[in-house]
Amino acid sequence: SAVLEHSMNAMGAFVQDEIELDKLSFLAAVRIDKVENIKTVITPKLAVMSQVHEKLRLRASFGRGFHAPTVQELYEEGYGHGGRAYRFGNPDLQPEYSLTSTVSVEYEPVNDIQLLVHAYYNTITDMITPIYSGIWEENPDTTTVIDKWVRTNIHGAKIYGIETTLRFRLNEKLLLEGGYNYADNQNSTTGGQLPYYPGESFFSKIVYNQKLSL
Repeated sequence: SAVLEHSMNAMGAFVQDEIELDKLSFLAAVRIDKVENIKTVITPKLAVMSQVHEKLRLRASFGRGFHAPTVQELYEEGYGHGGRAYRFGNPDLQPEYSLTSTVSVEYEPVNDIQLLVHAYYNTITDMITPIYSGIWEENPDTTTVIDKWVRTNIHGAKIYGIETTLRFRLNEKLLLEGGYNYADNQNSTTGGQLPYYPGESFFSKIVYNQKLSL
């Protein structure tokens, strides 16, 4: 209901192939997108996995990304979830383009214990994100003060982080898992923070498998 009388046409195609050698595997992919009013975009990706040792695997990937502004991002007007913050579209948005690099390590020091470490680094051009734009003066409900957040292009952004997971299998039915994730970002133009801060987190999980007979 926050987007009226607007539509968008888009077409895409995706091709992927993987080559497996003795201790190496390569994955190559390419995607082609044609979105209404935007030139055709080709986004490739390359990934490699190396079985360094029977208990150690290394993975790396590099790829280009593309995100066309959606109908909501372009034309949404006054959409919220009952609070004071309402989102608005921006018909002047440019599409996002990104470059992503990742490195992962999978290590099993002993049987039933697995350590996974994944690091990533993204650079994004014209990143689309809501920016605070003051009070919504045309708010239909004039008794409520509404904060207006308008989607805007940030010309340069960096997003990076690391994810770690430790898994311990006690037996065939019980698996324990825990980890730590950290993420940060930067506005490349100003050198400051983006409008949000992803922060860090710890997590733990217990998985129990039990076959049920019916």
